[in-house]
Amino acid sequence: THVLKVRIIADIEDRIQVEMEREKQSPQEALRIIKGDDEQRRKWSMQLYGIDTHDSSLYDLVIHIGRITVDDAADIICHTIGKESFKATPQSRKAMDNLSLAAEVKAVLIETNPTVETTAADGKVFVRAKINEFQQLEVIEEMKKRAGTVKGVQEVEIKVLPVTLYSD
Repeated sequence: THVLKVRIIADIEDRIQVEMEREKQSPQEALRIIKGDDEQRRKWSMQLYGIDTHDSSLYDLVIHIGRITVDDAADIICHTIGKESFKATPQSRKAMDNLSLAAEVKAVLIETNPTVETTAADGKVFVRAKINEFQQLEVIEEMKKRAGTVKGVQEVEIKVLPVTLYSD
């Protein structure tokens, strides 16, 4: 609850100018790259989290850089995080610690199994993954071993999800 979710947007013309200066490109090439990058980020967040990053309801604050300078935007953000509603509490810190641990474990397991989903609670990590029944024992053992290398992991519980080999 103490996390401030901010989206900063800018006019396309300004983004093109920055891209042209940084990469020494034509306006057309800069626009093509920006649109490609934006679409790739959007697809990535949809695939991983099922969210559309363009949905403004996901954010506490949306700032349009243009009339508001970068320094003003930074001041607005700093002022907002100083408000009581964004102060960390023991419960919100614990929730962040659990999210962080789950994310770290997922990062070390994703190479072993791209279907892996993780959650954590007080050092216990819960893993859900699709694992072929013929490889279950060795994959589960490898996943437990890898997860155990993450600082803070005290216990790992793995639930195997059914693998669909074909569909009608």
